[in-house]
Amino acid sequence: MQPLVGEGRRLILLFRCCECGAHLRAEAGEAGGQTRCPDCHRSLTIPNTSAEAICPSCRLRIRFSTEVAGDTFHCPECEAPVPLPGESSYAVLSGQELEQRLGAGIPPDGAPKTRRGLAEFSKRNWCIINCLTGEGCKTEAFPFEIGSAEAVDLRLNEVAPNHCALVENKKGRISLAIRDPSAHVILNGVPMQNAAQLEPAKDYSLQLGNHFFVLRGGRSVEKWIKSINLQQWIIHQPQINKTEGPMGLEALSNLVASQQYDPRATILYPSGTTMGFYMWQLGSALANLERRSSTGQESADSGASLINFAISSDKGDLLCPVCWLRFDKGDVMHVASHESLRGDPLLGEDAMLRFAATRFNNNGQALDAMGVPCPDTACPHCRRKLPPGFLDLPHRIISLIGETTAGKTYYLSVAAKVLPEVLYRHFGVTFKDADPTGNRHLNAMKNRLFSGATPEQVRLEKTQTQGDLYERVILHGQETRLPTPFMFSLASARDGAAGSGLVFYDLAGELFQPGVSEYDAPKTQHIAVASALLFLFDPSLNRGFRERLRAHTDPQLQSRQLDQQDTLLAEMEVRIRRHLHLDARARIRTPLAILVGKCDIWLPLLGDLPLSPIITDSQLDLCAVAENSRRVRALLNEICPTIVANAESLAEQVTYFAISSFGHSPVRLSDGNLAPDPQRLRPLHVEQPFMWALAKTIPDLLPIREDVMRMA
Repeated sequence: MQPLVGEGRRLILLFRCCECGAHLRAEAGEAGGQTRCPDCHRSLTIPNTSAEAICPSCRLRIRFSTEVAGDTFHCPECEAPVPLPGESSYAVLSGQELEQRLGAGIPPDGAPKTRRGLAEFSKRNWCIINCLTGEGCKTEAFPFEIGSAEAVDLRLNEVAPNHCALVENKKGRISLAIRDPSAHVILNGVPMQNAAQLEPAKDYSLQLGNHFFVLRGGRSVEKWIKSINLQQWIIHQPQINKTEGPMGLEALSNLVASQQYDPRATILYPSGTTMGFYMWQLGSALANLERRSSTGQESADSGASLINFAISSDKGDLLCPVCWLRFDKGDVMHVASHESLRGDPLLGEDAMLRFAATRFNNNGQALDAMGVPCPDTACPHCRRKLPPGFLDLPHRIISLIGETTAGKTYYLSVAAKVLPEVLYRHFGVTFKDADPTGNRHLNAMKNRLFSGATPEQVRLEKTQTQGDLYERVILHGQETRLPTPFMFSLASARDGAAGSGLVFYDLAGELFQPGVSEYDAPKTQHIAVASALLFLFDPSLNRGFRERLRAHTDPQLQSRQLDQQDTLLAEMEVRIRRHLHLDARARIRTPLAILVGKCDIWLPLLGDLPLSPIITDSQLDLCAVAENSRRVRALLNEICPTIVANAESLAEQVTYFAISSFGHSPVRLSDGNLAPDPQRLRPLHVEQPFMWALAKTIPDLLPIREDVMRMA
């Protein structure tokens, strides 16, 4: 049995799924056998059909069951329309009958038969709105998957990975299908067991776990959206035919708390809808509704419905530095300025309201509900405030990855000091702090490192998996904590070259290791959308390096921590491939730099010839970068070839660098920790991987030697 598409047969059977109404086909010899509907997954018996039609174009013989009589099919062999004789008696329950049965507390079983035609579904717009958050999704593409998995269209917390879906059959009819047998789905107050066909131009209420939605499809969706006001609700008691409201959320909560209503016979409707929820369904969710009311969102000037429609997260010119989802400039949200508008339904009562602006002053500034200009903007996905000027520049993420002892925090702090000086001195490029508030942790570490007088004063604490370096974010209906971005801007006066923004993160090495918890795993997803990847390799962990440097007195070589750096690099590859849905044989085009750290210890292993300078006459010499990379790669391939193999199986462009954040061996403190001596702090080559990454991702920013350009 197959759906009604594909290669033609000289005799085929046409019938309909008794659960979701999908049009199906089978070969004549399969009659009486078992099959499964591809839309709703219901187990079916292929019927013995007797009625017959013949395609007027290719003369294909078609037998069909009485359920599809009166419909018109397209021939699976020649695509010609084939009208099937007879009248359709397919049964559906109308939206009005569903509403009446919900009001009476009667399940929709045994509904009377009605007829409908294809014209009703010629408009495939469907909309689903979350009654608690005001977030909405529109779709014309099916199936529309709902669940907690990453690849679904509507992602929710505390539901099955693939919970349910809106599916379309061959006639364009839409059904709600359960994907997981254990999924808890309540449609119009009635628990679902399998699939339910949906009528266009009818309202539906849908409960998925602790999420409450109203749903509608058809031609009048846009008008319906404008009519909904989630701040005003109606109470209906069908047993005594009494209706109260519309009323605000606080009044609604007070009435419900009075306990004068039967929760299993009282229905709550958002204003503008004709289908609601039993009081017992909403339960504690009413408290969330009341909190939204107390945020000042009921102002008429702010718009009645307060519905924010989800935008595509993988398309757009802008990339959020916090949640790493894409959006266009026109999708940006604004942050209210007036104090009375404090409180956001997703961020909480202390955050200023985020809103989609509809009014602007003469200077082009958005106006909030109180008419106050709002200079601040926010990501439409996670609602995190964006730094000033974010919308004016493209931003590139440079992700730093490494083991717990690799020294990522020291390296990032040193680079924040050295890189601006080198870029301006040699290339006239300014490297400026774009978000002083967000960058305060990195600036504090940099100042501590370069201002202290003793090793104790300059020692930096190890980055933790929790704490101030992570921000609370509500994403896809789930609360998580993601790393705070460190944001900088680049600009060059040379030839009016365009500027750009750079984004860095300081993450604990434990987050990159295999087996990290599901809660912590999202913190490293920036590696999949980064413009460049820097992998900081710690040679002091590697047994091969330690054996060759056994005569060296550096205390870092005394470490006996297990070397898992090749595994960590392999784990990074797995995460990137999973996030980008890459084929196992495909390599990413993102430039990958392998930074072999602590080179002040091991540089003699390269021989007497020093590494070539990569800046000549205020130009970046990529030939020198490539030659240095060749020498470092050869040494790495000799001592620990798995690092080279894993790196080059992941990325098409891999370059190797020798760097040292201190330029000398650290000293051991009285508490056993290691720290650099500030009097001997002489970083080596720390800026080179960044300059190479900039040349690869922003080609016009740095001048490149002409002979290198000709070679390219």
